[in-house]
Amino acid sequence: MAIIPNRQAARAVSVPRSARSVSMASNAAPVAPTRPKTAVANNGLGNRQQHKQRVLVVDDEKNIRMTIQHSLLAADYEVETASDGAEGLDKFRNSTYDLVLMDLRMPQMNGIEMLREIREHDKHTAAIVITAYLTIDTLIEAFSLG
Repeated sequence: MAIIPNRQAARAVSVPRSARSVSMASNAAPVAPTRPKTAVANNGLGNRQQHKQRVLVVDDEKNIRMTIQHSLLAADYEVETASDGAEGLDKFRNSTYDLVLMDLRMPQMNGIEMLREIREHDKHTAAIVITAYLTIDTLIEAFSLG
């Protein structure tokens, strides 16, 4: 899980599944999007199928949500969006994702509450929380949730 403080505009980042405990300072250089690895699945008939990595983007600010979505689509990810934590959690429960990227401050359910609910059901999906309002308490709580 990564907490990315961001005071200006959202930056899309490419995070491998193995990099789940990364924290970036607000002065860190943006990470250039890379082509995601596709997962290979066997459909039981001997045919192997590839699928794109799936990302759920949850942010109440439409411009940030759309900017991240367009950046990830351009990098060949499959992307779904939600405008608040409750909607995002509903989508998460009804589908599978390789990464959930969520804002910290949102109406109805904030990013920490959403992350807590996600971790109760799935401890393996990568998660990134973005915020312009980082505090030490929030950082510690988010990292304790993995």
